[in-house]
Amino acid sequence: MAETLARVSTHLLIPILFAVWLAHSTPKNRVEWAIDLSLFWSYCILIFLVGFWAELSYPLRYVPPILLLAATVWSSRRLRDAPSQPLRVGRTLVLSLLAGVLGFAALQAVLAQTPGGEPAASLAFPLRDGTYYTVNGGRHVSVNRFASVDSLRTALEVARMGRGGRLDTSTIPTVWSPCDGVVDAIREDGIYLRTREGDSPLEVQLWPLESLRVGVGDSVRVGTELGILAAPAGGATLRIAASRSGTPAPIRFGRFYLARNALFRAPGQ
Repeated sequence: MAETLARVSTHLLIPILFAVWLAHSTPKNRVEWAIDLSLFWSYCILIFLVGFWAELSYPLRYVPPILLLAATVWSSRRLRDAPSQPLRVGRTLVLSLLAGVLGFAALQAVLAQTPGGEPAASLAFPLRDGTYYTVNGGRHVSVNRFASVDSLRTALEVARMGRGGRLDTSTIPTVWSPCDGVVDAIREDGIYLRTREGDSPLEVQLWPLESLRVGVGDSVRVGTELGILAAPAGGATLRIAASRSGTPAPIRFGRFYLARNALFRAPGQ
């Protein structure tokens, strides 16, 4: 309950208060208005990208930027009519610093939405029949908790979406092979598939799985049933990682690179 209230505050209440304040306050001068705007938009972009929106309701993700955009337009009109007042130096310095910190964090989250210069491994999506939410994904720790673990820094985590734009904690999906290859190992930390990408070997790890339908040494093709997703108390989430000769590799599903909050619509069988 406390965690939910905290998310409501950071994801919705604070951005809404920013929008209300911006819409109703009278701008003192253009410099202070621009700094306020930078601060508010930096926070809004940051929470839009890094927030766990599916734990509230995914459509609510679009409420803060829409309200802030309307408030920005309204405030800009008031700025034209308001007489310019002297710059408040102390306030300006403090808010400039905050805007810079939030702006830098937002920029990192934006850049994390792509794999950067690393070549991505192309895999088939291992789940079917539904819309899946990216819980963790991207190349920065702000959007991907795995990014802090060197051996898993490009891994991602997905979960099935249910009604109301929230995570589905009741359905246990079947997991299918995302590639052609061989089952290289089955360990406590998941199932390992060995495949090739051109002339280069590629290892794909999927976890947590149970009721496995394959064993070590079995050949698999894209769409081979591997097992079902193990469901801990918090609901079933699938983690996927890929590596080339021990070096973590980003993952694409077709043309899609998934960072936190990205949705992937998987067809049925």
